[in-house]
Amino acid sequence: MEVRRLDATDLTAFRELRLEGLKLYPGAFGSSYEDSVKLPDLHFLGRIESSHMLGGFVDGELEGCLCLAPETGQKVCHRGSIYAVYVRKAWQGSGLAKMMMEAAVDLAPGLGLRQIELFVSSSNPRALSFYRKMGFEQVGTVPDALRVDGVFYDEHYMVRHLGA
Repeated sequence: MEVRRLDATDLTAFRELRLEGLKLYPGAFGSSYEDSVKLPDLHFLGRIESSHMLGGFVDGELEGCLCLAPETGQKVCHRGSIYAVYVRKAWQGSGLAKMMMEAAVDLAPGLGLRQIELFVSSSNPRALSFYRKMGFEQVGTVPDALRVDGVFYDEHYMVRHLGA
């Protein structure tokens, strides 16, 4: 298993992986499969090029992804967000997600980040447990943040402080 930053050559694999995650786990993401499947390749390429999109590879195949996106404003540039985290079912529990998160945490200080933030759906207790094990603390909850097929889900806001 290896983790590296995605680039334009990974576009097709990333698009397929992202759409798979959205389709299989609609309650885990703020984006929907129905909206995202209509988006052009240029949208997915933009996500790769405008952030630190990390890919988890097994035998050269993209099996997971995680995005670290630093804030850009003068007052918030010490913060970054984690989003679009997904690992294919066959590799869940394998340590691939941990490798991707560790790579993001290692990358963050070099980007000037002092903390990393994320939102996780209340419908995903496994992810909530994983983020806690990775040093994130729940600092808030957004009630009814997501509506999937008429069912509302809260999202938990989590932060990991990296120090000075």
